[in-house]
Amino acid sequence: MRVGRWKEAQDTGLRQAVLLMRPIGRLFWIERAMKKRAERLGLDRDAFHDLRRDVRGRLSSRTLGRIDERVEELSGERSTLPKSMLGKALTYLVKEPALLRKS
Repeated sequence: MRVGRWKEAQDTGLRQAVLLMRPIGRLFWIERAMKKRAERLGLDRDAFHDLRRDVRGRLSSRTLGRIDERVEELSGERSTLPKSMLGKALTYLVKEPALLRKS
């Protein structure tokens, strides 16, 4: 995912962007933790894919649900202007939902 728009929105001090970056950061943390675990256990490619499918099913899907809820909530707020950095970041995320859900 292109984090640039989120980072710009966060840098402008938007509390909403910060609250949305936390669960997105959690997704990246989950992915890093899976890779470290696979390396530590010496898993082959197929075993790693099985691990990733299991972990994503349990942990990532809940986090993605929270992100979707927050995006919908922020998109519906009158204070979220379409041309603002937050508005542009939300539009990007809505138009490119597969970016957070890559296999």
